[in-house]
Amino acid sequence: MTDAKATLDSLRIDRNRKAPSRGIGPWIIVLALVLLFSGAGAAAYVWWPRPGLAVHAATAEARGDIAAGGGLDATGYVVARRLATLAPKFLGKLAELNVEEGQRVSAGEVVARLDDTTFTAALRQAEAQRSQARTAFADAAPIFARYQRLHQQGAISTDAYENQRALYDGAREAVSVAEANVNIAQTNLADTVIRAPYAGVITNKAAQVGEIVAPGGSSGSKTGIATIVDMDTLEVEVDVSENYIDRVHAGGPATIVLDAYSDWEIPASVIAVIPTADRSKGTVKVRVAIKAKDPHIL
Repeated sequence: MTDAKATLDSLRIDRNRKAPSRGIGPWIIVLALVLLFSGAGAAAYVWWPRPGLAVHAATAEARGDIAAGGGLDATGYVVARRLATLAPKFLGKLAELNVEEGQRVSAGEVVARLDDTTFTAALRQAEAQRSQARTAFADAAPIFARYQRLHQQGAISTDAYENQRALYDGAREAVSVAEANVNIAQTNLADTVIRAPYAGVITNKAAQVGEIVAPGGSSGSKTGIATIVDMDTLEVEVDVSENYIDRVHAGGPATIVLDAYSDWEIPASVIAVIPTADRSKGTVKVRVAIKAKDPHIL
């Protein structure tokens, strides 16, 4: 009886006894901290400003590290500051062409010649007219001198003197006009020879011997003869996002990497920041000088 009572007493629930407090376990605190820092990291990734902006171009890409402290990438192209399309001053038939693509030419070298038959004939005509004008003036000069002496002596009338003076002035003016015509004809003849304005490389041959070429092009004519590039004026033009343009300054160091030679870092420097922005792209053009001259840079 006593054992049964003891067993029943052990099974009785004491309603006055408080349940023990479970508390917050250490693993819950660790989990909360992990979630907190993970959220902060995600927010920082989304909202924190990036150190650079990577952009890819289709051809001739050059990535310049033009930030003062590094870390800013911009995409651009290698360009030449001096590039010219050689063309005649007037319509004419191409009679001679002395260049091919990739050929180097020196300053003043003859690149092409136009048919000069008409201009040669015009020069000869102008020279003949100049000779006639000089002869007429040579004849008029002593006659006028004689009339001048007679007029001073009172031997002839003033009207006769003035008429002879008009003939003399006309002969002298005719010589000046003839000289000018000869100069024009010589210039036109010289312009049939197209020369390289500076040393460079021919990058394009746009016409062939026998074709009609013209300065601005017309029906049945070519606009230009050849394109020459001064390879010593190569530089890189890059587009920098306007959000980072405050990091770029003229004279700042830069590094250029070409698509064709991704492991070759070319030393460079910022030439200038063009003070205009491309409204459609939100970028600003920056000129970067190439310090290393190399034939591999195209």
